[in-house]
Amino acid sequence: MQGFCVDPELTSSILELSEDELRAFAEFHEDLTTDEQIELYIFTRCILATRSRSEADAQLAIQYAEGWADGLSENVPEGARRRRILDNVASVVCQIRDTASRPTQPRLTPSQSALLDRILAEGDKEAIMDEIAKDPNMLKSLSEILEGTLATLPSGYSHDPVVLAGIASGHGVKYEQDKTLDNLNRLVEAAEKALAAAPPGHAHRSNALQIYASAMFSKSEQSATLVDIDHAIKTLTTALKATYSEEIRLNLIEWLSKAYWNRFKQTKALEDSNKAIENCHMALAGTGVDHRDHIGRLNNLIIFLVDRAEYTKELDAINEAIKYTERWLGLANDDDNEQRLLRLYTLSIMLGFRNKQNDTIDDINRAVEYAELVSAATPLEDSQYVLRLCHLVELLRNRSRHIGFTSDINRAIELAEKGVEDVPPGEPERGRLLHDLASSLSSRYSRSDTGDISDLNRAIDVDENALQIKPLPDRTRATISAGLASSLTYRFNKTEAIEDLDYAIELSEVAVSYFECADYPDLAAQINFAERLSSRYKRTKNLKDLDAAIGTLERASAKAFHGSERGACLGNLGAALNQRFDCLRKPEDLWRAIEVTEQAVDMISPNNPQRVYNLSNLAMCLSRRADQPGADPDDINKAIEMGELALTFPATDGRLQAEVLANLGGMYEKRFEGSGKGVCNLEDRKRAISLYTEGFKCQNSKILTRIHTGGRAVRLLVESAQWKEASEILKRSVELLAMASSLSLGNEDKQYVIRQCAGLAVSAAATLLTAGEDAGEDAEKVAANALRFLEQGRGVIAGLLLEIRTDISALRQQHPLLAAEFVSLRNELDKPSPNPGMMLSSPANAVPQPENKKAKRRHDTEASFTKVCEHIRSKPGFENFLLPPTAEELMNAADQGPVVVVNVSPWRCDAFLVEHHRIRSIKLLGLFGGEALQRRENFSHSTISETLQWLWDVMACPVLEALGIQSPPSDGVWPRIWWVPTGPMATLPLHAAGYHAPDSTNTVLDRAMSSYSTSIKSIIYGRRRSIPKPLGTEKDQALLVAMHNTPGLALSSNLPFAQEEVREVAKLCHELSLEPITPPKRKEECSKLLRTCKMFHFAGHGKLDQLEPSQSTLLLEDWEKSPLTMAQLRDSRLQENAPFLAYLSACSTGTSLDSRLFDECIHLVSGFQLAGFRHVIGTLWEVSDSHCVDVAKIFYKTICEHSMTDFAICRGLHQAILALRGFQIGMQSKLRNAEYVSDEVNLQGENPMYWAPYVHFGV
Repeated sequence: MQGFCVDPELTSSILELSEDELRAFAEFHEDLTTDEQIELYIFTRCILATRSRSEADAQLAIQYAEGWADGLSENVPEGARRRRILDNVASVVCQIRDTASRPTQPRLTPSQSALLDRILAEGDKEAIMDEIAKDPNMLKSLSEILEGTLATLPSGYSHDPVVLAGIASGHGVKYEQDKTLDNLNRLVEAAEKALAAAPPGHAHRSNALQIYASAMFSKSEQSATLVDIDHAIKTLTTALKATYSEEIRLNLIEWLSKAYWNRFKQTKALEDSNKAIENCHMALAGTGVDHRDHIGRLNNLIIFLVDRAEYTKELDAINEAIKYTERWLGLANDDDNEQRLLRLYTLSIMLGFRNKQNDTIDDINRAVEYAELVSAATPLEDSQYVLRLCHLVELLRNRSRHIGFTSDINRAIELAEKGVEDVPPGEPERGRLLHDLASSLSSRYSRSDTGDISDLNRAIDVDENALQIKPLPDRTRATISAGLASSLTYRFNKTEAIEDLDYAIELSEVAVSYFECADYPDLAAQINFAERLSSRYKRTKNLKDLDAAIGTLERASAKAFHGSERGACLGNLGAALNQRFDCLRKPEDLWRAIEVTEQAVDMISPNNPQRVYNLSNLAMCLSRRADQPGADPDDINKAIEMGELALTFPATDGRLQAEVLANLGGMYEKRFEGSGKGVCNLEDRKRAISLYTEGFKCQNSKILTRIHTGGRAVRLLVESAQWKEASEILKRSVELLAMASSLSLGNEDKQYVIRQCAGLAVSAAATLLTAGEDAGEDAEKVAANALRFLEQGRGVIAGLLLEIRTDISALRQQHPLLAAEFVSLRNELDKPSPNPGMMLSSPANAVPQPENKKAKRRHDTEASFTKVCEHIRSKPGFENFLLPPTAEELMNAADQGPVVVVNVSPWRCDAFLVEHHRIRSIKLLGLFGGEALQRRENFSHSTISETLQWLWDVMACPVLEALGIQSPPSDGVWPRIWWVPTGPMATLPLHAAGYHAPDSTNTVLDRAMSSYSTSIKSIIYGRRRSIPKPLGTEKDQALLVAMHNTPGLALSSNLPFAQEEVREVAKLCHELSLEPITPPKRKEECSKLLRTCKMFHFAGHGKLDQLEPSQSTLLLEDWEKSPLTMAQLRDSRLQENAPFLAYLSACSTGTSLDSRLFDECIHLVSGFQLAGFRHVIGTLWEVSDSHCVDVAKIFYKTICEHSMTDFAICRGLHQAILALRGFQIGMQSKLRNAEYVSDEVNLQGENPMYWAPYVHFGV
C-alpha cells in the first residue's frame, strides 16, 4: 500500500498473517490514542479489505482515515500525505465495487483464452508457471490475463501464491522494460500479495520470498532511500535462508551485494562496502566463465572496487581493481569496443591512483599509454570525450611532476588547448578543459627556473574564465576553485601580494565546503586550505588562522584512509603544531608535532616528495626539543641525522627546497654555537654555510625565504672573514629584493617585504667595501659599486614611484607614440594600490573591482609596462631610461653641492662622499650601528646636546674635513650639503651636529647649509622635473591651513600661535606674488586645492603612527573620520601642476619610528615629496607652538629677499635655524604633537630641542 509510513519490519510481519489473524490483529488495535496507532489500524484494515474483498473493512478504513486527515491542513506536507492515503483507501472501495460488478467472463483474445483454459484445466499450476516464466513475453501476458480475470476465477485462485507470484513476475518484466513508477508500484503490491498468500511453512514460501525480495530491491534502487535499502537488505538476507536453485541463489546474492553498495554510497560505512564486495565475490565465484552473467558480475566487482579505491585510496582496493579489470579485458568480446574502452579507461585511472601511492614509473607509463589509446578512440561527439581527454592531460601533468619530462607538460598544455578549441563556449564540460589547461600552465610554472610568471598569470585567467561558465556542476566548480586557489598561492609565494592569498583562502573554503560533504571527499583540498591559513598566519600573526589550519588538518587526518594521504595530513599537521609552538611555547604542541610527524614519515613512500618535507619538519621539531629544559643532549644530533636523510630523497617540487636546506643549516649552526665555536666543530659551520648558500640559490623557492637563507649564510661568512663570498650573496639579495617589490604589488605588501629585508642594502654596501679593500681594488670604483647597490636596496617604494612619475618631456618630443603608451600604462600602475586607502579626491563614479581582478590587471599592466620601457631603451639617448643611476648620474647629482650618504651597518660604518667629479667613501671609525640605534631610542631633552656632540665627533667632523669644509664661510657664500642617512641615522639631526657653545664653529650649522634626501635618486628625478614658469607670473595660490583648535583632542591641545603663524605667512605671500587661500579645514576641500596650489603651509598637529608609518596624519577638522594620511598623499599625483613648497609646521612630520622601515623614509614629508612637491619643510620631533611662528617668519622673509628658488628654500630654513639658535628665550610652550598634547616644556635658547628639529627635504 503506497503512502503509509509503517515500519518495514512490521509491514513484513503483517503481510505474513492469515486473513483470520489479520482480522484479530485489527480488532485488537481498535483502542487508538496516537497518530501512529491510527495509521497502523487504517493500514491493517486496507490490507484486510484488499485480501477479503470486504467493503465493510474498507469503509472502516475510510471512517478512521477521514478523521485522521481532517486533523491537519493539506497545505503542510504531513496533511497532504494523509489526504493521499484517504484517496488510496477510497480507491480500494471503488476496486471492490468494480470487481463485484464485473461480468463473469472478461473479453480475451483467442490466445489468452487458450492460455487461461490450460491453467484452469491442468492441476499442476506451478509447472505451467515455470514453463511460462521462461518466456518474458508470455509471463507479461499471463500477468495481464490473471490480474484482469482474478475475481472471476474459481474459488482459491485469488489467494493462490502461484498465481499471485505469476502476476508479480509479469509486473517485474514490465518494470524492467520501462522503469516507470506505476509499474514499480504494481510490482510491489503484487509481491506483497504473493508473500501474504504464502505464510511461513507454506510450500511456495521460498518462491514468494524470492519475488518479494526482488521487488524490494527494485524499489530500493528506484527510491534510493535508506529505509527502502535497509528493507531490501533485510528481505534479501531472509530470502537467502530458503532453498533455491543455484541460479536464483546467485541472483539473490548479486542483488544483496548491490543493495549493500547502495547503502555504502549513502552512509560511507566501510562494513557495507566490505559486504558488498564479499557478496559480489561469492556471486562471481559461482558463475562460470562462459555463463551469460559472468562478465556482468565481474563488471559489478570492478565498479565496487574502483569506488572503494576512489573513496579510501586503499592500496589493496586499487590492486584488486587493477587485477579484475585486467581479467575483464582478457575475457571481454572484442566486438564490444565501447566496453573495452571503458575498462581501459578504468585501468588507467587505477594505475594513476597506484602511482600516487607508490610513485612507480611503470604504473604512470602504463596509465598514460592506456589513456592515450582511449582518448584517441573517443570521437568529439562522444559524451565521454572531455572526461577522457582531461584524464590524459592530468596523467601527463603528473608524470611531468614525478619524472620531470618537460615534453609531458608541454603536450598536456597542447591537448588541453585543443580540447578548449573543440568544445563550444558555454558548455559546462568546457569548464573542465579550461581548468585542466590552467592546472597544466600552473604546473609548468612551478617547475620553471626562469622566474617568469606569464604561465601562472595565464593559468589564473583561464581558471577565472572557467568559473564564469553557467551552469557549472558543483563538483567541477569546487575543483576549479581549488585549482585557482593553488595558482594564486603560487603567485603569492612569488610576489607576497596578500590579496592573492586572501582570495586563495576564500576559494579554498568553497572547495572544502563541497568536498567535506561529497561522496568522495578530496582531502587535498583540506590540506591545501590549511597550508594557506598557515601562510597567512606567518604574514599576519593572527593565531585564529593557525588554529583553524590545525583544526582542518585534524579533521582531514581522521578521514584519511591510506598511508600516503594520511601521511600528508599528519605531516602538515605537525608543521602547523610546530608553528604554534613557536608562538605560544606550549610543550604539548611540540610533543604532539613530533608524534604526528613521526607517523607521517612512516606512512609515505620513499619516492613521494612529501617525505622530504615530513623528514625536514621532524628534524625541526627535534631541534626545538633540544632547546627544552632537561632535553636529551643527543636530540640535536638526531635532528641533523633526520635533516640529512631528507636530502637523500628526491624533491621534485623546489618551492620548499630553500626552507629544507635552511632548516638543516640552522641545526648545524646551533650545534656549532652550542659547542662554544671550538675548532673541533668548524666543520659544522662550514656545512651550515654550504647548506645556506645552496638554499639561497634555489630558483623556485620564495624570494623572501631565499633572502633570509642567504642572510644566515652571510652572518657566518662574515664571522669567518669571507667578505667576498658574503658580498656576492648580498648583491644578489638586493637584486632579489627589487624583484620582490614589483610595481604591481600594493604598497602595504611592499612594506611587508621591505620589513623582512631590513638592513639588507646597508649590509651589502659594507661587505662590498670590505671585500674591495681586502682585494686591493680601486677605492673609488669600489665605493661607486657599493653605493649603487645601497641606492638600489633603499627607498624601494619611493624609488618605484619616482621612476614611473618621472618627467618624460624629452621622450614626448622625440617619440610621442611611445610616450603616450608609457603614460597610459604608468597611470594604470600609479593608481592607488589594492590595499585600503583612497588617493586624494578619488572620482565619485569610481567603480570598485574585486581585489583579485585589480591584482590581475596590475600584473598584466606591469608586464606591458616592462616591454614598453625596454622599447624606449632601444632608442638613442634613452639607453638608461628608468634604470638605476649610473656613476656619472650620481656625480651629476652633486653639481650644486656634495651628497653625503651615511651608511650604518652591523659590521662597519662609512660615509659615501658624492662630488661632481668623484665618488669615494671614508670609514667612520667611531660610529657603530648599535650605538646609533641606542642614541635614537634614548633621544630626549636631557640627551640632545650630548647626542649632537657625538654626531659631530663620529660622523660630521670627519665628513666636513674630508670635503674641505673646515670653517664658516668668510665670503658669505655658504656651501651646501645633501644628507642621505641610513638606518637610525635617518631619525637624527645630522644638520645640527656639533658643539653649540658660544664662539664655537665646530658645528655643521656654522659651516654649511643642509638639505636632506631619501636617496640620491630622489635628487636626480626631482631635478629632472622642471618648473614650468617663474613663480608668481600668474595667480599662483598658497594654501594656508591653521588648526589652532583640533576636534577630538583635549582643550589643552589648542595651539594659540597657529593662527598667528598663518597670518604672518599670508602677509608675506603677497611679497611673493602668491594669493593666500584659507579653505574649510576638511580633507576633501584641502585635497582639491592641493592639486592646483604652488605652496601649502600647515600649522597644526601631526600624528605619528608608530606601527604603520604610512598612516601618519595631518590633523584637520575631520581627521577622525577622514584622515589625510601619508599613504593617501603618496598615492596622489600632483607632478603635472609642479607644486613647489609644502611647509609642515607640525610635530614629527619628517621621521618614522619603525626601525625596519628607517631606510624607506615613510613619513609625511616624503609623502608630499612623492605627491610632487619640489621642496618640503618638516620636523624630526615635537616643535614649540610659539617658536614655529618665528621660524616661519624668518624662513619666508629670506625667500622674499632671494625670490622663490631652490637655493632660497634651503637658505631660508638655514637662516631661521641660525636665528632661533641665537635667541635667548625662556617660556612655556605647547608641542604640536597629537600624542603629547598636554606636554609643556621649558625651551631655553641653549637647548637645541626647540631649534634643531626643522629639516629641509628637496632638490
